[in-house]
Amino acid sequence: MKIKSIYFRLGAAVLSALLALSFVSCVQQASAADLMSGITVGRSSGIAADDEFISAAAGFSLDLAKIIISGEENAMVSPVSVYLALAMTANGAAGKTRAEMEKAFGMDLDKLNEYLCAYSAWLTPGVSQLKSANSIWFRDDSDRLYVEPDFLKTNARYYSAAAYKAPFDSSTLKAINAWVSKNTDGMIDKLIDEIDGNSIMYLINAVAFEAKWQHKYETEDIEKGIFTAISGDSREADMMKSTENLYISAKNATGFIKPYADGKYGFAALLPEVGTTPAALLASLDGDSFVSMIKSAENSSVASIMPAFKSEYGTNLISAFSQLGIKDALNSGTADFSKLGKSTVGNIFIGDAIQKTFISVDSEGTKAGAATEIEMRNGCAQIPEYEHSVILDRPFIYAIVDMNTGMPIFIGVLTDIS
Repeated sequence: MKIKSIYFRLGAAVLSALLALSFVSCVQQASAADLMSGITVGRSSGIAADDEFISAAAGFSLDLAKIIISGEENAMVSPVSVYLALAMTANGAAGKTRAEMEKAFGMDLDKLNEYLCAYSAWLTPGVSQLKSANSIWFRDDSDRLYVEPDFLKTNARYYSAAAYKAPFDSSTLKAINAWVSKNTDGMIDKLIDEIDGNSIMYLINAVAFEAKWQHKYETEDIEKGIFTAISGDSREADMMKSTENLYISAKNATGFIKPYADGKYGFAALLPEVGTTPAALLASLDGDSFVSMIKSAENSSVASIMPAFKSEYGTNLISAFSQLGIKDALNSGTADFSKLGKSTVGNIFIGDAIQKTFISVDSEGTKAGAATEIEMRNGCAQIPEYEHSVILDRPFIYAIVDMNTGMPIFIGVLTDIS
């Protein structure tokens, strides 16, 4: 029996509890039953992010990013979204299946639940709007699937995950896509195209980010310029000039961080030295070195120029999971999701996993969104002299980072501007 993989998306603003509650009426219209009805679950306060969590989460984030972002195309991933979706799924795993997932996470699942509970709560409030929502959808077929109540309670306790039982027909398809669209403020309007006959469950995480710059670009700061794509072709782009105060100096690269309105998050840009591709630069980094690079950014003036851009990206995560060491969960014969439930038709395993992402960077600020689903089956103007200058007129790495921990919420590469 297959289980549809967790699907992550990056989008504009995503509300967790509010959107889940406000969507109940829509879900009920689609003949879906709220499985959490009548179940009281105390919300955990979690464990605040410390060096152990940051090292584990950043390590997972960079390992995943290096797998996903390895070619020459524009690409972006939300490691946090994948981390959350996989953690929810792992709460149904046992034995070797769980052990492999914990190894990929970098820590014991029980402790990770506590960390992610607190970290999710810390990330979301503030002027810069980062929103996250989780939901679990089950096929309404008691002859085929029994779901363990403790699995639902655990994911509600740590991830505020809503749970719905639905017929898995066209109405469910519409309901799931509507939930995703609503929880990404329309940035990702369709997550799945069809529901496979062997699919018995979807675990979905949606993440959306929308923020204004601390210092926005004025009209006089923007002019037409040339961005040289990775192919060598020249693209006309709106190039935005600014003076920043956080300079990044790394091996084979330079960059800067441009803060968002409340300083909680920042846009980090990293320009490889000539002759090095963004993917090659990314491959040279690990979680600890990335966090150190962000947190040790130098307080000095940077004359920066970067293009306004939009990018959409979608990828299947199954191969990435396997490369991260999560293999047993993908095997229909050996996967052990006995803590999730049981099926009379076959063994439960992760049959698919996808993520869709969206980002828009302009003079006002940034919008970024991601959705992750795990399916279980059965040339620029002259600039004045500064201490440093970073001109993003060729392919570069970018990330929306949590300035407190240095961890990437989104990380991507821009190799072309269409």
